[in-house]
Amino acid sequence: MRKNLFTALLMVMAMLASSTVWAQDDPDVEKKVDQIEQLSEQMKQLGQLIDSLSNEVEVEVEEAPETNEEKIEINIDRDDKENLTNMYSLVYLGPTFVIDNEASDAETPDFSAFRSWSGQLGFTFVTRFGPRSPLGIEYGLVYQFTELDNRDDYIIDQNAEGLWEYAKDGNDYQQSELYAHYLTIPLAIRINDRDNDKFSVSLGGFAGLRLGGTQEIKTEIDGEKFFTRQRTDFGLPDFNYGASFGIGGDHVQWYSTYQINSFFDSEEVYDWNVITTGIRLTF
Repeated sequence: MRKNLFTALLMVMAMLASSTVWAQDDPDVEKKVDQIEQLSEQMKQLGQLIDSLSNEVEVEVEEAPETNEEKIEINIDRDDKENLTNMYSLVYLGPTFVIDNEASDAETPDFSAFRSWSGQLGFTFVTRFGPRSPLGIEYGLVYQFTELDNRDDYIIDQNAEGLWEYAKDGNDYQQSELYAHYLTIPLAIRINDRDNDKFSVSLGGFAGLRLGGTQEIKTEIDGEKFFTRQRTDFGLPDFNYGASFGIGGDHVQWYSTYQINSFFDSEEVYDWNVITTGIRLTF
């Protein structure tokens, strides 16, 4: 319909131009003929422009049955459709809190929350359920460490039964740190505001595979400082799992985790649950 309309207009303009040849001696008529020819050329250019946009814009003209009026519908095909899944890099750091369920009478160091830290580093995906839906699902792959730092001269070692237990050996330790390393998969339901950039809440959990354990000891003997690093499993479970909660904006959240299973595999000596809370950044 569009091409037929412009073709007809061009034909009319050509007829008008040819019908004025007889009056070429009249300066006013010649001026009008020039204007008509210029308008005809502009119409040709407009027709070419519309043809070049035909893949993106479709114009339909149909006659209404009762009013004899023309109804025009314009449909625009957009190539830049909104992506429902976005990938982010993730960084998290916060203090560690130990909940001691007192499974035995074993000695327990005093773990200061703001000397013991936990962190995460990895990437996460957020998939929304619809272009304007505030609901989505968050998942990813994250390296996670949990640090327990004590200044009470305790180190962890195996006791007579082969279980890992904190004890003092008479040395004066400046610092004794135990690290648990896990590769975790977080999974959570995420609620954003409709603009997806001002407010967010995530509620879910995580499951992880142990990568290893590390104990770092700093001491000073006769004025000489020593640093020792020991790597083994330290009785840590092969898997850990827990719950998570986050609240904040789209890229900054106050984030907390609760490890449901015990920090140590055996609960005969220690039955500890670990809580971490801090700031999580995604970008």
